[in-house]
Amino acid sequence: MMDDATLLALAEELLPGAGFFGGTEDFALSLDINETVDRVEIAVASGLPGYLNLRTLLFYDRDGVPLDRAALLRSAVLSTIQGAASPEEIFRRVLAGGTICSERQVFPTLTIEFQAPAGIGRIVIFNRGDLSCHRSKYLTCTAFHLDEAVYHYVNLSAESLLFEVRALLALCDLLPERLVSHESQGNIVKVVHAALQERIEREHLDWTPRRLAALMPVFVATEVATEFQTSLCASIMLSLCGDNDYCETRRLAPLQGILSTGSSIARMTREAGRLIEKRGGLPRTFLAGKHRIQESALERDRDLFLSALDAVFPLMRQMGVEAMVCYGTLLGAVREHRFLPHDDDVDILYVDGSRSREEAHRRRAELITCLAAAGFWTHDNNENFHVAIGGAVIDVFPCWMADGRLTLMMENYRYRDVAAEIILPTSTIALYDRIYPAPADPAGLLVERYGEGWTTSNPYHEWPWRLSGKEESPPPGARRTRATSP
Repeated sequence: MMDDATLLALAEELLPGAGFFGGTEDFALSLDINETVDRVEIAVASGLPGYLNLRTLLFYDRDGVPLDRAALLRSAVLSTIQGAASPEEIFRRVLAGGTICSERQVFPTLTIEFQAPAGIGRIVIFNRGDLSCHRSKYLTCTAFHLDEAVYHYVNLSAESLLFEVRALLALCDLLPERLVSHESQGNIVKVVHAALQERIEREHLDWTPRRLAALMPVFVATEVATEFQTSLCASIMLSLCGDNDYCETRRLAPLQGILSTGSSIARMTREAGRLIEKRGGLPRTFLAGKHRIQESALERDRDLFLSALDAVFPLMRQMGVEAMVCYGTLLGAVREHRFLPHDDDVDILYVDGSRSREEAHRRRAELITCLAAAGFWTHDNNENFHVAIGGAVIDVFPCWMADGRLTLMMENYRYRDVAAEIILPTSTIALYDRIYPAPADPAGLLVERYGEGWTTSNPYHEWPWRLSGKEESPPPGARRTRATSP
C-alpha cells in the first residue's frame, strides 16, 4: 500500500498544475460562502515569502445576484503595498475591480471590511492573467461574522493534494491500497493518462476547465506540449465553445504556458477536430485567429460576405462617405486575392471629411443611423462599429484628417496617424472575382499596420498572449508617429 509521502510524490507528477486558477471567468476561483459576513481575509499561506497579487474580486448574494462593491465594502487594506500606491489607491482598485499586489513577504494579506453584515453566497477571485499566477496557488480565504470565522478555504495543501490524487487514482480504477510503494511512478502516470484520454475521447470526463488545467504544468512555459496535454487543451477548448461553433481565443489565455507557441496552438485545433469525429460528430477543421478559434467562417460563407460588401460600398458612397477595404481584409486581398483563412471578420475603413476625433464621432453616429434606416443591422462599439446584412457582419472603422495626415485605428486598438497619401485617393483591388475600393497605397498601409513582414503569413499576429519563437508578432508601424488610446 502506498503511504502518504509516496502519494504526494505521485501527485507532483499527476497534478503539476495543482492550485491553479486564472484571470478569466472560466478559470477563476469561485468560493461558495453562503454565510452572513462582515469581514474577509485573503492571504497567501505558503510559509515562505511571496506576493498576494490578484486581478479582481466579485461578490454575489445568496441568490447569485452581483453585489455592488462600492455599496458593500467599507475598506480594503493590503498588509504591504508594492510600488508607490497609497492605501487609499488600493481601496479604489478593489472597488473598481483593479489589480492589487503586495510586497514580497510571509503571509501577505488583504483584509476587506463590509459596510454592514451581508449575506454572501459566493466570492469569485480572478488571478493574474500570465504565468505569474503561480504566486497565488497557496491562497486562503477566511470569512468572518462578529470576529468569528464562518468560512475557511485553503486552495492548496498536503491534505487537498492527497484527496485529489486518491480521487484521480480511483477514477482510473487504481485504488491506492492496492498499489505498492515500489511500483513505478512512471507506469502509474502512463496508466492514468491513458484512462483519462479514453474518457476525454468518449466525452466522459465532465470536469471544469480549472480542474482539467491542474493536470498540466500550467505555471511554466512548455515549448513542446505532450499529446496528452494537447488533448486536454482541445477538450477545454471544445467545452468553452458550448453551443457555439467557435471559442473566443482570449478565454484560453490561462493556458498560455502550454499553448506557448503557434505550433502548440495548431496541434490543439487539429486535436479538437479529431475529438469531435471520435465522439461521432462531423469532421471539422478549426483555424486559430486572434479573436476566435473556429472554422473559417469567411471562406465558408464567402458569397454572403462578398454580397454584403457589394451592398454596403454603393450605399456609403451615396451617403458621401469614401469607404475601402482595410486591415486583414486588405492583407488577404493583396497577398492572396482572398480572405485570410485565419481571419474572422471583414474590415472596411471610411473617410468622411472629419477634421477631429469629436467630429468623426458625431458623423459616425449619423452614418450608423442612415445605415440602420437602409435596413442594415448595426452595433455601436464606441470607436468602430458593425453593420450586417444577411448574417454577414462587417467591421467599420472611422478616421479623421489633420495637418495632411489621417488618424486611424492601428495596432492594439490604438489610434495613430499616417500620411494621407497612403489612404487617398482610393485605388481598387481584386478580392476573388470582385473589384473593391482600396487605399491609394495598399502595401504602404500594410507596412504601417503589420510591419515589414506583412508579405509572410502569420496567423498569430497580435495574439492575445505572448508566443515564443518565430511565431511572436513582429513590431508593426515602421513609420510610427504619435499614438492615441481609443
